[in-house]
Amino acid sequence: MSANYTGALRLRVQRSVSAIAIGALMIALAICLEYAAKVIPGLEMPNGGTFSLTCLPLVLASLAIGPLWGSLAGFIYGLLDFFIDGYGLHWGSLFLDYLLAFSFMGLAGLFSKKFVKGDWWVFYPAMTVAMVFRYLSSSFSGVLFFADYAGSMNPWFYSFLFYNAPYMGVSLLLDLLIGSYLIFPLSGVVKQYSYLLLPKGDERNDNNKIDAAKVPPVGTQPVRKAEDNGMAVEAKEEAGVTFKEALLGLADPSTSCETAGKDLDVIRQESDNGNARASVLLGILYEEGLFAEYDLDKAEQYYQKAYDQGGVNGQFRLGALYLGDNAKHDVGNGLALVREAASKGLPEALAVLGQAYEKGVGVDKDLGKAEEFYVDAAHRGLGYGYYLLGSLKSDQGDFAEAKEDYDLAVKLGYDATSKKQDFLSLLGR
Repeated sequence: MSANYTGALRLRVQRSVSAIAIGALMIALAICLEYAAKVIPGLEMPNGGTFSLTCLPLVLASLAIGPLWGSLAGFIYGLLDFFIDGYGLHWGSLFLDYLLAFSFMGLAGLFSKKFVKGDWWVFYPAMTVAMVFRYLSSSFSGVLFFADYAGSMNPWFYSFLFYNAPYMGVSLLLDLLIGSYLIFPLSGVVKQYSYLLLPKGDERNDNNKIDAAKVPPVGTQPVRKAEDNGMAVEAKEEAGVTFKEALLGLADPSTSCETAGKDLDVIRQESDNGNARASVLLGILYEEGLFAEYDLDKAEQYYQKAYDQGGVNGQFRLGALYLGDNAKHDVGNGLALVREAASKGLPEALAVLGQAYEKGVGVDKDLGKAEEFYVDAAHRGLGYGYYLLGSLKSDQGDFAEAKEDYDLAVKLGYDATSKKQDFLSLLGR
């Protein structure tokens, strides 16, 4: 099995599992909401029909997992709803009122690419389109199979306007209203895991699929990139403005030695107060000899401290230190730490673990596994992951795809000249 095939297959399985899990969860939620609508008094419209939020979770599922999986989720819900509380007055009702009507929830998935990118506003047209098609399906069912219920009314008027329009219209308004409170935070979560949701190729063939400006680059001089890599923003939330000001001070090229010393004191205090990011930063400064004397012993101590404080970056940096060509070199210990950090989803650790398999460092050489780790790191927004993936494909003679990967690496902040995401020349690079 080729390396290209194994990497693609692994990602495809991950996405299928994610889609099934999300679809199942939303189907269960839709059933609960439908049951609630049946037992709560006052939700039935005078002309017939009960308004509920049943379609909201199905539309949200479609926005997250796309039209095909979304339609399948709607179809399964419609079938379950029919058996739980359906009216089997006519065989045609099974299709138009249940299976087809709720399969139309998958139409919301036509907006999924924008939603997964973070464009939360597409929820409103997606919800409306899905509900309109469900309304049309159920209304035609009334005309075709339940015309006798119209009595002296015109069956078209009865089904489209008198019966279905009121309760579905109110349901749509409720869906839009409740969805407005949920959609913004939900779109942020979905965007974070877009590598598991976007169909294969979308990230690679459309330059807009990945917003390079919003992806935190990681470099061998992270202090000079503190604003870009998101540390300052997260520090403000976790440690307050003082820590942020210290980071920005170190990132400013015009910072004097005296000011840098005060900033370091602030960061050391944050490290002593349990801030794992501060501990990692101090370890990097000592390892690189930036604003502090080069000292691998202190770098090791601070990385271990960050690891003990629960920081996965500290764990990775400690492993990276042991894998480096220095006095702390310890392949077995370093590889174990990096592997554990990779299991937690840290992109940098995934990239370095892929290098270990590509070069046979501490493990048997396996290009298939190397590509799998590179693909995982790249799809988590790491430019260096795309660079390594491109290098591997170039070595295999696949120059067209290698160029695509190199281009994406540059868009995500990787500079092949300075190798500013090369992780301290790990594994002999």
